[in-house]
Amino acid sequence: MATLCPRCHAPQRPTARFCRMCGAPLAEPVPVTTSERVVRAREEAKGSVGEVWEYALTLPWAEEGGRPRAQAFLPASPLLRLEAFFFDLLLLLGTMMVAIIVVVAVRERPSLAELAAWSALAAGLMWGANHLSCARGQSVGMALVGIRVVRADGHPMSWGRALLRYTIGYGLVGLSLGLGFLWIFVDKRRRGWPDLVSGTCVIEEASDD
Repeated sequence: MATLCPRCHAPQRPTARFCRMCGAPLAEPVPVTTSERVVRAREEAKGSVGEVWEYALTLPWAEEGGRPRAQAFLPASPLLRLEAFFFDLLLLLGTMMVAIIVVVAVRERPSLAELAAWSALAAGLMWGANHLSCARGQSVGMALVGIRVVRADGHPMSWGRALLRYTIGYGLVGLSLGLGFLWIFVDKRRRGWPDLVSGTCVIEEASDD
């Protein structure tokens, strides 16, 4: 490709040092190595999509594909996540209480074992409905405080990721006595072990303002 004069924009020979039309000095071309081209291309690609997390895990479940979204994600603060957990816990305890009241009303003198079994069954069903349905991105508590679980690239979770997050991920948290949740204070994107296992992250919902 011909070199153009920066002053009059006349085409010049590649080896010319001065413009043949106006005499302006021509900038000498600076050789660019292949590694520099690669670095520049990566920087341009990152600048076009903002602070998008591109390294989501690839799992053998059907989920939405596509390029990373051109949007910056704000990780949910530990306080918001704690508030969401509190609301979900209230929902769980309320479900257990309703189950106990129904069993007492139906049976005359239920044993403690029966009450515990029915309340545990109700709690398990509610937990599954509230969290495994989080493939849509929110539990009840998360919806109340305005946070959402998404894939690391910003796309919605699949059912497979939700299952992996709330079974194996939460199982590891239980085995570590809660250490997996405290990992949000270590990870720069505030991801706990369930997020790391499933390739997800918890973000604050963008406001409409």
